[in-house]
Amino acid sequence: MVRKIVVVVWAVIAFLVMAPLSWAESPTAPPSTGPADNGVNVPAVFTQWARVTRKTYTYSAPGGTPVRYLDDWDTWLSIRGRQVANGQTWYLTSQGTWVSGYDVRFFPVTQFQGYHFQGDEQGDLGFILQDATHIHDKPVDNANDLGYLSRYTPVGLVGMDNGWWRIADGQWVNPRFVRLVKRTPRPANIGPAEKWIDVNLTQQTLVAYEGDQPVFATLTSTGKGTTPTATGLFRIYRKLISHTMAGGTEDKDPYTLDEVPWSMYFYQGFALHGAYWHDQFGAVRSHGCVNLSPADAKFVFGWTGPVLPAGSNAVGATNDNPGTWVYVHY
Repeated sequence: MVRKIVVVVWAVIAFLVMAPLSWAESPTAPPSTGPADNGVNVPAVFTQWARVTRKTYTYSAPGGTPVRYLDDWDTWLSIRGRQVANGQTWYLTSQGTWVSGYDVRFFPVTQFQGYHFQGDEQGDLGFILQDATHIHDKPVDNANDLGYLSRYTPVGLVGMDNGWWRIADGQWVNPRFVRLVKRTPRPANIGPAEKWIDVNLTQQTLVAYEGDQPVFATLTSTGKGTTPTATGLFRIYRKLISHTMAGGTEDKDPYTLDEVPWSMYFYQGFALHGAYWHDQFGAVRSHGCVNLSPADAKFVFGWTGPVLPAGSNAVGATNDNPGTWVYVHY
């Protein structure tokens, strides 16, 4: 048993060493200065979020006067502080009211981050969709296992055989567990030096381009069923660091989401924005918007126009401060 574990671990290490690409390394974080900041200090203003677990109220103070009714549908609060009063825990919301600890539950926020291109990659980029995705030594189900990859791992796709992706010499993964990041030709309306965002609804991916050069790629969650994401070529017309989103009716998938982070509206009520309430990137899930992990949304927010003035929560696009192109398609 010990020998088998050593072999598996070595196989994973060998994969990382032998792979001709850098995709499978830990995703790189955006730099603290430089292009990722777009010349503007993009603050990290968020703390924690909690989901309401039963019908209740927020209060003026711990145990005080009811202020806001909260239903037990998909309702989330942004939490800024904590206090214990008379043996009961209370949480301070972003609106300055308090909610009982008995009525909310905290969930971990996804740590997923996309891939920042280094410029020397070869082949295509993919993201692993399932934990413990096995690496096989041949492109068939009954081949030997060489190790496994964790969900959201970026991998280089350097060939295909028998319908399986080759990620390095003698190393293959089942395409059912990989989301391909497809290259999209630059639309004719976009200049050769302009920034633009490509959202592929079929692959559930987002790629940030500068002209024809991809600089960043990640997984998204776009509109489901009766709330599909609008398709077409748009420009970001408004950006907000945070604001509340709400929609639906009691019998039609209602939701209220406090302090949705890093919103970038590109058409009517459709926006790119961070989603702290789920960790299902790479699959359709939203009410029409393009969901990103909070970390990815923050990067895209700082990278795109219009540029946010320092100290502001929101900005609208103008001729002097235009919005970045967004191309949404299947």
